[in-house]
Amino acid sequence: MKRKRKIILAFRISVFCMGLLAFSFLCMPISSDLSIKYQTGIPLIIVGSIFWGSLILGYSLFTYINILRDKRALEKSLPGIIRFFTNKLATIVDIMMLVFLLTFICGLIWMNGYILYVLLSLCVFCIQFHAVLNGKNFEYIQYIQKGEKQ
Repeated sequence: MKRKRKIILAFRISVFCMGLLAFSFLCMPISSDLSIKYQTGIPLIIVGSIFWGSLILGYSLFTYINILRDKRALEKSLPGIIRFFTNKLATIVDIMMLVFLLTFICGLIWMNGYILYVLLSLCVFCIQFHAVLNGKNFEYIQYIQKGEKQ
């Protein structure tokens, strides 16, 4: 039981870190402007630390979940990045991902400025959560949470 709670906590922290990673893209142009305005690299260091810290911690925890996960609990299937529309939440995120990817590609052609960072952030967020929500770890989390409620 304690192992399952560790997995759920690791999953939640991992998801938070992935969201923080996507958010860090919104901060990049702002930190760059602040660094130029105040002639200091501190804003860049802060945003870079958030980017790299959330990337490393989020995906390290996700790997940790893969190691701890009971492999017998799930059928063999493709990785989440390749699977689509496996559940309701994944379907919503998959559609959002496709819309934001197309919008970002069009934005690269016709737009410029901060809006591109917003679109990039949304793309990164949706791609990550597409992989998470269609993946085996999410299925396992649902499986163990369902078992705890019964």
